[in-house]
Amino acid sequence: MRRCLEAQRVARSGVPNPTYYVRMASQVRTYRDIDGWFGWTDHALFRGILDRQRDSPAGDLVEIGAFKGKSAVVIGDYLRPDEQFVVVDTFGDPDLLGIADADAEPTKGRNYFTRLTRGQFEENYLSIHDSLPTVVQALSIDVVNHVAPGSARFIHVDGSHQYEDVAEDCRSVKQLLRGDGVVVFDDWRKPDCPGVAAAIWDSALHDGLIPVALSSQKLYGVHGDPDPLMAAVREVLAAHPQRLRLKEIDLFGRTVLSVADTKRGRKPQPSVPRDRSTASTGPGSVRLRRVLADNAATSAVARWARSRRA
Repeated sequence: MRRCLEAQRVARSGVPNPTYYVRMASQVRTYRDIDGWFGWTDHALFRGILDRQRDSPAGDLVEIGAFKGKSAVVIGDYLRPDEQFVVVDTFGDPDLLGIADADAEPTKGRNYFTRLTRGQFEENYLSIHDSLPTVVQALSIDVVNHVAPGSARFIHVDGSHQYEDVAEDCRSVKQLLRGDGVVVFDDWRKPDCPGVAAAIWDSALHDGLIPVALSSQKLYGVHGDPDPLMAAVREVLAAHPQRLRLKEIDLFGRTVLSVADTKRGRKPQPSVPRDRSTASTGPGSVRLRRVLADNAATSAVARWARSRRA
């Protein structure tokens, strides 16, 4: 069907659609097919928050640090007319990362992904969406040159994990976020990225960031009224009572919602056989006794045969 429709469109316009051919060649069908780190809980929270913004005034969407596009394709679902979605990433450019020198240590400094390419991101994004967002291949500090102050309704920050860079991202967020806008910071509690936590809590203590919700991977906050975000998170929790668990924490005199996935880290349980005749309920089960008896009989016959040959 898709091929027929594309052939008809090309016949009418005479212009092939590059997005169509990217989709046909790609194995990506949903965000789950894209390499990256974007768990079930945060996916549910992103959608719940962005769903609640559908009737709000137009505002920009921003992602700082996209990797291969796993979260970007979800954010892109909520782009509306008269809005822009700006994605900023170095995409492994060694000059931008400051490691053009062959002797430089790639594991130090910024959170390097030197094998990442812009093409990987764009191919994944076009596998799901008809057109690309505004892609800016630059350091995250450059985001302020592409988004107007006070215009962003949703910003996802997952760029460099060094303190100085994240602190700069926090300042950019404050400048770009509108009054009811939401910011999400990744890796706020990761033990090998203490600079992320230090910069976020610095912003919370000294620059007006209000933490509202926490998952195991991301921190959700605002620079304005926290109540709309609080309500959106509670709605997500109410929609998944068997999956998500809430703990309310008092922090800086405000309530912060800690959201945990009840299925996270659980060991898989052994499946129960559907055929009750084959089920084993313990060492004394009929089936187990029969198997043991058959094995014993087989061993006895084998020993007798060997003794006869001897």
